[in-house]
Amino acid sequence: MPEAEKARFAAFVEAHPLGELVADGLRVPYLFGGTGERIVLVLTAAHATPFQAYDSVLRLETESRVLVVDVGECSSLDEVARCADCVLDAEGLGHVVAFGQSVSGILAQAYAMRSASRLDGMVLAQTVPPKRENNRLAALRILRVLPMGLLRRLIKRKLGRLADVDVPLEVKARRAMSLALLSDTVDNVLTKKRLMNAIRLIFEFNREEDYGAVAREAWRGRVLLFTSEDDPGFADVDRIVRALPRTEVHVLRRGAGHLAPAVHSREYYDRISLFLRSL
Repeated sequence: MPEAEKARFAAFVEAHPLGELVADGLRVPYLFGGTGERIVLVLTAAHATPFQAYDSVLRLETESRVLVVDVGECSSLDEVARCADCVLDAEGLGHVVAFGQSVSGILAQAYAMRSASRLDGMVLAQTVPPKRENNRLAALRILRVLPMGLLRRLIKRKLGRLADVDVPLEVKARRAMSLALLSDTVDNVLTKKRLMNAIRLIFEFNREEDYGAVAREAWRGRVLLFTSEDDPGFADVDRIVRALPRTEVHVLRRGAGHLAPAVHSREYYDRISLFLRSL
């Protein structure tokens, strides 16, 4: 692990103490930092924790305040929205922009479906829309019976494959730190309950294909959607645009797949900054 990135992460942890509250009887850890009037909300679950969003928080908090909420104890999307809103209320925060990549992008969309009145916009990256046919009940049954040790090994293998792409030298340190944090979380934070909760949330999300009030005129917020031609979710971009017509699509260069936002981080965060200022 490069010493400079370890020091960068250690400084982040010291400057962003983890808070916690109880909502709906669930433990909800979160961290909050930054400056400015705009509030960016990030939701994490399963093998992600608030600290794993450190690079995004550091890049966004120079112009915005960033709240990262761990909803890993939630087993329904209604609980996700209520827990996020409880943290926002506890911190005295009002309107937000939901931000998320991959599964975090799914949680951002689910939050929008339930708390649209609190949402000014969304920034989504390498994520997918609700899609009922993605719910494979047989896979869910298998996950229930597999021992946690085996599941940890399978998850690490999949994460390793996603990260097995050539990246510029300046990105390697951040990728090494991210993979180390993910590995540590899979070993020490991820439980069968957290994993099954995440699967339940995704299955519930996939059953809500109409996007609820978000897809109707009741919500006038804007969406910035990042994708790349070699990302697994690229084929479904049009589904998001059809459901949320006020969506701007930014296509990152191919070659990095699911990691395109990390590889093209300067282009990625510069575009996010412009979008947030324009709201």
